[in-house]
Amino acid sequence: MRKIFETCNPLIVYGCDCVSKLTLYDTWEPRDNAVMTPRKQNEVASTEQRRVVMLSGPVGAGKTTVARLLLPILPGPWAYLEGDTFWSFIAKGENRSKRENFQVIMRSMTAAAVPFARSEFGVLLDFSIPPDFLPTAQKILKGLPLDFIVLRPTLEICARRAAERKEGKITNYGPYKSFYALFKGRTPATIDDTAGEDAATLAIHIRDGLAADRFRVSASPEGRFLRQSPTKRRLPIQSELPPQPCVSTMVISTNLKKLVGMQKSTRPKPC
Repeated sequence: MRKIFETCNPLIVYGCDCVSKLTLYDTWEPRDNAVMTPRKQNEVASTEQRRVVMLSGPVGAGKTTVARLLLPILPGPWAYLEGDTFWSFIAKGENRSKRENFQVIMRSMTAAAVPFARSEFGVLLDFSIPPDFLPTAQKILKGLPLDFIVLRPTLEICARRAAERKEGKITNYGPYKSFYALFKGRTPATIDDTAGEDAATLAIHIRDGLAADRFRVSASPEGRFLRQSPTKRRLPIQSELPPQPCVSTMVISTNLKKLVGMQKSTRPKPC
């Protein structure tokens, strides 16, 4: 092993802030063998804090009540984004439908969670996010850990709670019945609050489930909520190809000889 270069200039190497003295040798070591700095070790250790938790469920499921009881008992720093707040950001909707704006709000609040999560905050999103949105959410989060929890009381309990709200009362729950149906599919993250369980008890149950990663959305292609990767383009087999014109080898050979003869005949004769 021969030393070929040495410098004291500050450089960025393998994520280090600087290197006081760099020595290069004429042998190569893989990147995986590089020593992690204390800063990098802290980043790896705090990865679990950078999680995004979606607390979802139909209108009137009690999400906001549970969220406010859940936040004080969660460890570490947390940011809280309430989806209903994002409706006020649409100052002029023009002819856009509420369905279109709903999609925009889901994408916007998910994107807003990213800088908090990258800054070592846990992020709690409180909104009625259907499970079908999860593939889009994972694309926006770009690898950040995602937990998805569905609170699903009975339709009657949701209608009663919506009518008893202090703000934004919903006296006619009829138009929301079809939206309630979006959460009927059984998922591992569903909490069937059929008896209208106490919100504090639900908060403790969610806290314990988060600690055990029971609500984690799978990042593998076989995950329940992930959209399957597009199938690769299949090459056609020989029988599916259109018939090709058959050219005889003898014809090719004859044509080649004619071409060679023509080239010979056009060469200038030596004097």
